[in-house]
Amino acid sequence: MGPALTPHLLKVLAAAALAAVFPLGGCGPAAGGTRPAPAASLAVVADGGVLHRLVGHANADGKTMSLAYDRSADGGAAWSPPVAVKGDPAGPPIKKVSRGEDAAIAAAGDTLLAVWPGRGTGVWGSGPLGSAVSRDGGRTWSPAGDPAPFPADDPAGAHGARFPALQASPGGGFTLVWIDASDDARSMRSARFDPDASSWSEPVVVDAAGCACCWNALAAVGGAEVFVYRDVEPSDMAAARTFDGGRTWSDGSPVARFGWASDGCPHVGAGLAAEPDGGRLFAAVWTGQDGAAGLYRAFSDDAGESWSPPVRLGGDGATHPRMAALGGGVVAAAWTRHAAEGTTLVAAISTDRGETWSEPAAFAGGGPDLPSHVLLAAVGGRLTAHWTEAAGEAPAAVRSAVLPLPR
Repeated sequence: MGPALTPHLLKVLAAAALAAVFPLGGCGPAAGGTRPAPAASLAVVADGGVLHRLVGHANADGKTMSLAYDRSADGGAAWSPPVAVKGDPAGPPIKKVSRGEDAAIAAAGDTLLAVWPGRGTGVWGSGPLGSAVSRDGGRTWSPAGDPAPFPADDPAGAHGARFPALQASPGGGFTLVWIDASDDARSMRSARFDPDASSWSEPVVVDAAGCACCWNALAAVGGAEVFVYRDVEPSDMAAARTFDGGRTWSDGSPVARFGWASDGCPHVGAGLAAEPDGGRLFAAVWTGQDGAAGLYRAFSDDAGESWSPPVRLGGDGATHPRMAALGGGVVAAAWTRHAAEGTTLVAAISTDRGETWSEPAAFAGGGPDLPSHVLLAAVGGRLTAHWTEAAGEAPAAVRSAVLPLPR
């Protein structure tokens, strides 16, 4: 195993947790006019030393949410005043999602793009995707159109676009992937946004069949963009690759071969991170396979074409993984751990490019606190964690922490 997080570092880590980082005033409507609205969606991305954050607060109707953007230039210690992010007024409202189906944000300098599921008549209230673009670092936003238009002859039928994942493409523009739910079919799809033309490309089918309820992940490495999603038959995580900005994709192939046969909805996607100073791509994947259930890490040195044998990170109580790579061989994984003593968020660190890992250490939750769906972002040589948490009867709020790194 790699270096363990010492008791001293655990204390530092716990002390680093920032209470109520997101300024609730003006961040979303109040539930009933008296309490802060619950945080239903969270996305965080780092670009150029800046953290960009998109938070969705549930509206009083329980079916829609409002989005707000803010940014931090000091690693999350202070955040700018939130700015409302809205789509086309004539389009569908923003769907209130559960964590894991979060709205997405990506950044390339001062150009930012946000994408979210719209409320509609599809499965679980899903509808078209909505989007907005900012060209001034998030100060103002304008509608960016529908990345996934439905058939013109059946625009309000049983269609839904869900679980968007988004990133700035190495070749310019932005790459988006999502799950298309049309009637009983589920497929994995992709489109590109060109900020210069303010237009979306025609959607491309990446895989004609996929899981209906697990989040998607994107990363860029070695000239490729890699899309990791949960496949079906078996329900293992698969990776598809594009070298032309999403115009064409390789067939999906397993990240780790468990052969898990499942007809259910596990609601667990992958953690994915690429080295900023090397060619290694890291994945954290979960399986429910009998006798092997739990969380595993794997890595690829050929842009997702092949993967190392999976190595266990957490047992059958481990779920909802995320990853971040800081360079210099340092990579981190964080996840939710369910145990008899409560639900906690835990992290493990590798300093040798993912070969060995520290013992997992808890940094949030336990007792009455219920943390959910941690995200990781590396900025300025610091490892930051972001999640939502319900403490007692209080509505879910956004929390952040700086996680200590072994020296």
